[in-house]
Parts: sequence; structure tokens; C-alpha cells
Amino acid sequence: MKRLNFLFFALPLLLVVNVICAQSLVLSQRTASQTAIVIADNSTQPTSKAAKELQKYIKKTLSIDVPITNNGNAKNQIIIGQGDYIKSMAPEVNTSKLGTDGYTILTKGTKLIIAGGSGKGPLFGVYTLLEKYFGCRMYTADVMKIPKRSSLTIPAVNLTEIPTLILRDVFYLGAMDSSYSDWHKLIHARSTNSSLFGIFAHTGFQIMPPKQYFNTHPEYYSLVKGKRQPLQLDPTNKDVYNILLGWLNAKIKNQPQYNYWSVSVEDNGSYCECDKCLPVINNTKTPGGPTIALANNLAQNFPNENISALAYSYTRNPPQNMKLAPNLNIMYCPQPKNYVSSYQGDDYAEMHNQFDGWQKLTKNIFVWDYVIDYSALESIHPNLLILKPNLQYFVNKGIKGYFAEGNIFPDGEFAELRAYLLSKLTWDPNLDDNAVIDDFLQGFYGDAAPSLKRYIQLTSSQLTGNNKLTESMINNYDDLFDAAMNSVKNQPVYLKRVQKERIPLQYSAVQAYLDEASKDPDQFFNNTQKYNNFNTHLEGFLTSVKQCGIKRLVHNENNLPLYQFYSDWKNKMSTLKSKSLMKK
Repeated sequence: MKRLNFLFFALPLLLVVNVICAQSLVLSQRTASQTAIVIADNSTQPTSKAAKELQKYIKKTLSIDVPITNNGNAKNQIIIGQGDYIKSMAPEVNTSKLGTDGYTILTKGTKLIIAGGSGKGPLFGVYTLLEKYFGCRMYTADVMKIPKRSSLTIPAVNLTEIPTLILRDVFYLGAMDSSYSDWHKLIHARSTNSSLFGIFAHTGFQIMPPKQYFNTHPEYYSLVKGKRQPLQLDPTNKDVYNILLGWLNAKIKNQPQYNYWSVSVEDNGSYCECDKCLPVINNTKTPGGPTIALANNLAQNFPNENISALAYSYTRNPPQNMKLAPNLNIMYCPQPKNYVSSYQGDDYAEMHNQFDGWQKLTKNIFVWDYVIDYSALESIHPNLLILKPNLQYFVNKGIKGYFAEGNIFPDGEFAELRAYLLSKLTWDPNLDDNAVIDDFLQGFYGDAAPSLKRYIQLTSSQLTGNNKLTESMINNYDDLFDAAMNSVKNQPVYLKRVQKERIPLQYSAVQAYLDEASKDPDQFFNNTQKYNNFNTHLEGFLTSVKQCGIKRLVHNENNLPLYQFYSDWKNKMSTLKSKSLMKK
């Protein structure tokens, strides 16, 4: 996003115009009868919802009833709207520059005006007002901070915010909630609340399922190792092109609300090696060349739509000798090396070259980022402090959208905090991430916040690169969680939340002790304390997951019953101990 103040000093991430005005607005019991929320009688759904949301939270914070009306007779007016209506009420606001999701909040005499772009701008403006001036927070869809007060002064302000990212998708379970998505100004690729895409992700088989076509037309599918196999579509087959073209044509006509349509590879590393694909691969210097060429040719048939292709797996490298249509959207998928290193480092030189190559071909680029390791969702994952610089790396290069693939399961380390932080960052990648983390920790964990913040700082600094979890680290981290749990021992809601965050430490500690015992069983079992520590963390893990109501956990993308983790770990250590004793 770009950020400007009233002197129009430009920063590269968020457009913010902040102008100081002369008069403030006071909301209280004394002024309630003189105050109204004013909208047009033909208001759009986002404007109507914005008015109702503001009315609801004024009631919750100030215990006053402010009516929603279509006339402007009240002395104090909160005017919410879009387009021509705002032009008539506040001619100085140029709503055409607000795009879809941007907004302006300004005071004008005894009026507070919230002007929005053509989409959800008015609603997003109201939520900014509630956070910035009412002090409200939505930490999760079920956990909010709503300060109670007798009066509220909204200072003189003229604030305009316009996001740079059109796609702001945080793929966490909690972020899928429609109220949470709207509050945090998320625009998802595909959801029931807001969608940019008519079809998304690995889509070839969604359009042409092998069950429907493969038996009668194996030539529609990839030739791999000399055999037609339903692993990918054959991107050079003319019938495949025509079927995709017909499908897109029908869907685009029937679903004009979507602007992006993905035609992308399946989630595997196989690609077609037929006689027609191989020359394209040779010419473009990448196995992904035929697939990108297919999407590129389809895009030219729909100049007013965006046809999207994943730069993923074997399509990650940009093709040579190909001119891309401006409406071909590239969804670039970086490949994290260890999930805890910054993209800005030299370790990612290959990624830098790939992305720079795509930028030479097009400016129409989204990023599909992996912000969690799916092979170990329950373990410590110390990347909270690199989420901002990683996103900034791509935003500074001009991407137009960001999809953060996180944890869609109801567990994982600091899942609620990650969703919250990423949601804030996708709207404003320039914000103070430490301040956001501190605010969340205090609001969600109470007095346990300082210990948890120290834990985040230590894991982020110590478990970098290939550094392994040591016994000394485990002991230090345990001390921090002991302190955190002790600080909220008489507050059961906070205590349960802290206990849940301890599970990744217990999980990782058990795994670390098992790894150590596997490498040198004799030395491990000669140290009674290590074996006792293993059992302490194993039983602590079992206690924590039971008290937190967790019955299943995810490992290597498999949702497994809790007893399987516990019994497997116990049996592995028992087997190692028996082998060690037999040697003696």
C-alpha cells in the first residue's frame, strides 16, 4: 500500500491521506437525541451493513441508541455512503479514487463522514473507526474487546486509506468467518463472504475430471514415462483447449461477479512429455512452458477478465521466448526452505531470480505464500517476526494480491495470533508488527502476555536456520510457560488459552528427546534425567490436549487421533530403551 500524509510524502505500501480539521464530534447520553446515522434511501448492502454495525457498537460501548435515517435533520450526523450520495454530502471527497475497498473518514463541522469505494469501502471505514477511535478489537470471531465508556470524542480528522493488494486472503480457520473477514478487510480468493475467483487453485481436473474423460479420451491427459496418465491435462491438446474455452465462456457469462479464473496445474510434479509438449518445453526452457502457454492463449479470448495460472512446482520458473497477455495473472508460489528464514536473505537467491524473471514478463502477479509447515503443524514454528518482512519483500516489488496459506485446522502454534497479524499486514504491510503482536497478546492472554512475548522472541532468535531444539532451550521455554500459566492461574479462560499454546512446545520437546535417544540410545538412557524429562513432556502433552478438548492432531497433512501420537511416542521410546538394555 502507499502511504501519504497531507504533504503527499510517499511511502511504498498504503495510500493514506491524513489531514487535520477543525472540529471534533462528541457521542454521549447528552448528545444522543441530537445524533443520527444517515444513509441514502437506496443504499448498497455494504453501506446498510456499515450503518447497522456502527449503530450496534455505539450501543455496546456507550449504551445509547442512535437511529439510522435517510434524512439529515439531526445536529450531529454520521453520514455513510458511496458514489453520488457522498458527492452531494461532501463534494470534497473524490470517491472515484477510493477504488473498491478504500474509504475516507472526515469530520466536517458537526458531521462525521465515512465515504467508501464501490465495494466494501463503507464497511471497512466503519471498522477502522471502531478500532482507531472506539478502541474495539476483534481478536477472533468469538473474542472481542469492546471498551465501555460514558462519552466518546472523535477528534477532527480527514483519513483516507486505499489498499494496494486487491487479494488479501489469510487461509486460517478463524479468518474464514464472515464477520472476522469483514472486520479485518479480507478479500478471499474463494469464500462464502467474498471471492475474487470464479475457480481457484489446482483447477484442471475441476473442469475436466479424469472420471469423466480419461477412459474415452486418455489423450486429454499427460504422457508421463511413455504412458498416458491422469496426472495433469495435456496442455497442447486442441480438444483440451476447446473444452476449457467453452467452460470458461459459459461460467464468465453466468457469474460476472468474479474477475479471476484459475487454469492451473494439479498438485504434483508430473508434466506432459508428449511430442507436442516437448518442443514448447525446449523453446521456453521450462517444463511449465506448455501450461503457461495454454493459460496465456485462453486469456486472449477474455480481455476483460483475468485468467490466472499457478507458478508452482514445475511451472515456478518463468518461460523464455513468450509474451504474456496483460490479463494473464500469475499466482507465484515461493518455496520456503525452512519456513523460518527471511525471503530477503541470500538463501533465497533462486527465488529472487525466479520472481524477477516473472516481473520482466508481467506486472499482473499475486503471491501464494506458505506461512506454516504442513509437515509439522503442531510443532514450534518461530516465524512470527518474519511474516512482515516476507510480505514486504513482494509488496515492494509490486504484487497485486497475497494469499497466505496457513493452518485451516483448529490448532497449531499461535493460530489466532497468526491469523490476526497476517490480516492486519495484508491491509497495511507497513504497520508495526510488534505493536500488533503486543496488543493481541495482552487482549487474548491477559497477564500472561509478557512471558509469551519473551517466548516468541527467544524461539524466533534461537530456532533459526538448521538450529535444533536443545534441552537448555526446552528448560528455558518451560520456565516461561510456567510463569505465563501462573500469572493467569485464577483466570480459567486465559489459562486454557495459554495451555493450548504450550502444546507445540511439549510436542517438539517429546520429538527432540526421541531424536536424541534414536541417535545414541546408550548415552540417552544412562542419563536418567533426560528420560524423566521425556516422560514429563509426554504426559504434559497428553494432559494439555485433553484439557483443551483436542481429540485429533495434524501431522504431514493427516488428521490423526490423539491416542495415536501418544502411543506411538511411548512405544518408540520403550523400544529404544529395550534395545539399549539388551546390549548390557
